[in-house]
Amino acid sequence: MEITLLDDNFKELYVLDVFESLIWTDRYWKCGDFEIVVAPTTDILAKVLDTTYLTLAESPHHMILEDSNVHSEVEEGNALILTGRSLESILDRRVVWDIIAMSGNLQTEIERLLDDNAISPTDGLRTFSDLVFNTSTDAAITALTVDTQFGGETLYKVLTQLCMADGIGFRILRDLVTDKFDFELYAGLDRSYGQSTNETVAFTSALDNLLNADYIESSRPLKTVCLVAGTQGVGNIRTTKAVFAPDSSGLSDLARRELYFEASVSRNTPDGELSEAEYLLQLEGRGKEELAKYIYLKSFAGEIDPTMYNYGDEFNMGDILQIADDYGHETQSRVIEMIYSQDESAISIYPTFETVE
Repeated sequence: MEITLLDDNFKELYVLDVFESLIWTDRYWKCGDFEIVVAPTTDILAKVLDTTYLTLAESPHHMILEDSNVHSEVEEGNALILTGRSLESILDRRVVWDIIAMSGNLQTEIERLLDDNAISPTDGLRTFSDLVFNTSTDAAITALTVDTQFGGETLYKVLTQLCMADGIGFRILRDLVTDKFDFELYAGLDRSYGQSTNETVAFTSALDNLLNADYIESSRPLKTVCLVAGTQGVGNIRTTKAVFAPDSSGLSDLARRELYFEASVSRNTPDGELSEAEYLLQLEGRGKEELAKYIYLKSFAGEIDPTMYNYGDEFNMGDILQIADDYGHETQSRVIEMIYSQDESAISIYPTFETVE
């Protein structure tokens, strides 16, 4: 594997092809990150001073160098440790400056959110001049709706929350022609056994293409109902709304797991005062987003044999695949991470899956 160091104009500075270790992770609804450990030569240290971005040939993402650490160790030797996050992390540099009540088409409302706070905000100093919104025509994106409200959160937190709740991803990729940063929403394809539209992709012990796997189940994080409380009104009275996870509205006794969430949902927005029905819808939307964080956990992490299916061609980030191990654990699982790693002994490429219920 090769890492290319780039300056802030994307001009190549240096190519790293020898590592003590490299971990580069792309993600579906979160930003990716990396860690590189190399020998701290004078040449590399000089180039790092001018480095802004990094690329890996196997990945479509650009990373931003955020931290460099020269670690000195008498017994183990010295090391230069470079870390950072992918371009999506720039959304962590802007907050929702004014309250925004989102209602209607999800993609349209996200575009408005980014326009108001990053692409063309009223305050020109808040503008990301290179950020462009690419509109998706995928029905899996255009059919989604939203009723929620935000104010003060970072754009990154908002996008992660909205996308996780609807099972979609977001990414910012550099346009190699214009040097712009293209933001887009996207949805993976279903390639599991439970459909007939797309070519199936399966990683199973029986096919000998699941080299090792960690299957995890945990009920610890599960919540089935969220009591969402709005902002305080007259007499410090809060309007509340009970929101249930799918298929959980009738649960009681020990099967019922409650969550309380204070949502910063105001009745007064820049677009006018919300009606009672509109306000309750936005409380419900915040409750659904919060419950999406507290699900019964089923996950597969494993190293795959990349020779049977080619990542980037036969399956991609966000796709739903069939996964099965030796112990009867067979699930439809979404690719939520792709990890590229290299050390002195081996190069590995492996995904992390999250079970789709």
